[in-house]
Amino acid sequence: MDAGAANDLAYQQAVRRVQSKLRFFNHLIIYVVVCCMLIAINLLRTPQHIWAIWPILAWGVGIALHALQIFYVGENSSLQQRMIEKETQKHIDQRAAK
Repeated sequence: MDAGAANDLAYQQAVRRVQSKLRFFNHLIIYVVVCCMLIAINLLRTPQHIWAIWPILAWGVGIALHALQIFYVGENSSLQQRMIEKETQKHIDQRAAK
């Protein structure tokens, strides 16, 4: 693979990663807005019974899993990138030792 193709591939991966992060932050903003609305509705309609906590917690689990996928274990995550770089360097070092 020549340098131009490698740069193009790296650029495409960076674009996909940024798009994934932006989708996550969009999801997070929607979550915060909806949670505020749920709390307001709950406190205005039935303040004696706090029910909004349940959908907030359930959706929060989904947000946490989405964050894990994007930032830690998903395709092109920072953890995956560090592992790829480590393995690549190990391979280069082994070839240099021969």
